[in-house]
Amino acid sequence: MKHIVVVGGGVAGKKVVSELIKVHNIKVTLIDPKEYFEVPYAQLRAMVDGGAFSSSTRALYSKLISGVTHIKARAIGVKNNTLALEGGENLSFDYLVIATGASFPTMSVIKGDDGTIEKRNELI
Repeated sequence: MKHIVVVGGGVAGKKVVSELIKVHNIKVTLIDPKEYFEVPYAQLRAMVDGGAFSSSTRALYSKLISGVTHIKARAIGVKNNTLALEGGENLSFDYLVIATGASFPTMSVIKGDDGTIEKRNELI
């Protein structure tokens, strides 16, 4: 069984994972330091509308994509089909997808780096 690792659980990473889980006989692992997926381009509207709309712009990976192993960590290096993770863990793979996307350091409201969905929901 081939093992595919996807680094980054944003819009692109989530799309890749969603398509890969349709394929039989592969193992898919998602690496993302957050426990949740969020739609960054909806966050400004979420600030204004709040309520139900705000909570619909993010969801736990565990509820959103089944059949995928999610490792809540940061990738820090790659060497010889092995991904090094923050904290010292190494993960071997057959294929690696890097979907780390973008960051918005001056506008953290657009794309949060809070590890839990509860903390992120407090900000919006």
